[in-house]
Amino acid sequence: MSELFVRKVKKRKRWGKTIEYVSEERPIPMNEDEWKTLEENIRQEIKKAKVFTPQQLAVRFGQRVSTIKTILKKLENENLFEVVQKSRMLTIYRSK
Repeated sequence: MSELFVRKVKKRKRWGKTIEYVSEERPIPMNEDEWKTLEENIRQEIKKAKVFTPQQLAVRFGQRVSTIKTILKKLENENLFEVVQKSRMLTIYRSK
């Protein structure tokens, strides 16, 4: 596991039983160099993949989905990909 991940043990009551689980929190890249590197990696991944989702990219790069969506909004102007299907919960993109 990478140093970027923060593991937290949480407890929750469910159906009268206490359940322990571990959640992982991924940080948002803070400086410009990390941001540009992530943006370039996403560009390369988009060119390789036929179809992709923000969730798929977030898991691949270990970032938050909101961070990936922000980068995808910036890259949308470059016409690297197009929206195939969009719903409230999921957006599917196709590379050109």
